[in-house]
This record gives sequence, structure tokens and C-alpha cells, in this order.
Amino acid sequence: MKTALLRTRLPLRQATLRAGLGVYEAYVGSRARLRGGGTPECGPDGLAVPPPELRARVSQPPDATFFLESGRFQVESIRKVIADHGVRVDGMRAALDFGCGCGRLARWWAGVQGPALYGCDYDRKLVEWCLRNLPFMHAAVNDLEPPLRYEAEQFDLVYALSVFTHMSEPLQHRWLAELGRVLRPGGLLFFTVSGDEYADRLSGEDRARYDSAELVTHFTEVEGSNLCAAYHPPRYVKARMLSGLELLEMVPGAPFPAPTTAISQDGYLARKPGQPG
Repeated sequence: MKTALLRTRLPLRQATLRAGLGVYEAYVGSRARLRGGGTPECGPDGLAVPPPELRARVSQPPDATFFLESGRFQVESIRKVIADHGVRVDGMRAALDFGCGCGRLARWWAGVQGPALYGCDYDRKLVEWCLRNLPFMHAAVNDLEPPLRYEAEQFDLVYALSVFTHMSEPLQHRWLAELGRVLRPGGLLFFTVSGDEYADRLSGEDRARYDSAELVTHFTEVEGSNLCAAYHPPRYVKARMLSGLELLEMVPGAPFPAPTTAISQDGYLARKPGQPG
């Protein structure tokens, strides 16, 4: 009886949480629209800028300047850490923006000589915006669960910024296995997670678990949404998230809140074993 009652309550709780999050994101977007005097038609790259209600789903604060400049800096950071390990972007054939949102990072690959860019996201509205406004990227909607629609060993690079931060532990590991599947031998995975710079948000038992190198998760019943939050101790990432991959570098996050020229989440660059084909 108790189990049946819990099964009945869970969908209601999920629906309530998702509805509340939707209202909040709409409010944040509307406030940004009012305070910011509107959204510029185009960014400095000449590409369209998504409206604040979409930006609120992928970055905080949702103002256009932060959206554009943080995305530009983070793509530059990815390219730099790759180059530091002797990998040339212009030698890649295909790259995947996993959790592409409304193109905050993807837009800064336009015109870059190198890989064909693919992007996927769980949020259909964000992908639809990309399809209308970022024609250089092959954008697609993915399900909450793997697999992706891509072939095995299709990508030289997969990056996922603040994606695993919104998943339960089992789902994270299923997606890591799937990203490993679509990476070519010798391919690179770069991802960011909320590490030590976010640990002060935790208290009591949660903080003790984090300090003991355990993953801490909140609101996993709505995983895939921004309400679900995961906190990754570096020791946990190195011991539990890199199975079958070689860790090349860990980039500690900058003090939170980070400016547009920094990343407050910890970054990890890993390589799939084998020789590129």
C-alpha cells in the first residue's frame, strides 16, 4: 500500500516541480526583457540572439551580454585546453555539443575551420530555435535516456558543459557510456561539473558526503531539468566517472560567481583509448 501510494505521488510531484520551474524561468526571462531594454537582433558574430525566456533556460544571469560573452570565452577555453594537449581543431572531422541549448557555445564555432558541428538537447524548444537560427549546426532532440541517434565512433570531440549537473548518478553513468560509444578512438571528451566552488551551497549531511568524495544530488525526480542539481567532488569524478577514458587534465573552477571570462565549474578533459582512424 505504501509503495503504491508513493508511485501515485511521484508523478504529481514531478509535474508540480516542472510546472513551478517553468513559471520561474518565464518570470526570469520576462524580468530580463524589461530590465535589458529588449534583445539585440544579432550578436557581434552576426547571428541571431535567442529571446530572454530561452536564455533563462541555459544561463544565469540571462542578459544577452552574459549569454554571448560567456559562450565565446568557454569555447575559447575548450579550444585552448585541447591545443595544450597537441590536438588541432582543424584536423577534426566532427564534434558534438551535448546539451547544446539554444547555441550559447555552438554559435562560436561558426566559421571555424575544422569539424562539422552537431548539437543535441533534451529541450525541444531550444533545439527548434537552433534549427531556425544556426544553420551551420546539425541540431537534434535527444531523449532523457540514451542512446543518441549517431553512429558509433562518429566524433573526434564531444563537450558537455553543465549537463551532468542536472542528472541522477545512474543517468550520468549511462550517458557517459553513450558518449564513449560515439567518440572515435583517440577522441576527446570535455565536460564541466559543479565542484569545490559550489560546495558552500551544501550543509549538514550533504556537505559531509561531499567532503567524503560522494556525489550529492537534489531533485533527481525531475532530472534533465535545471531544478535537478548534482555536486561533484574532484575525487569522485576521477574515481567514478572516467571508466574507459584517460584523464588528460582537470581545470579547477574559478571563484563563484565567475565573470564572463572564467568558468566556475570544474572542467575535465579525457581521451578515449586507441589511435585515431
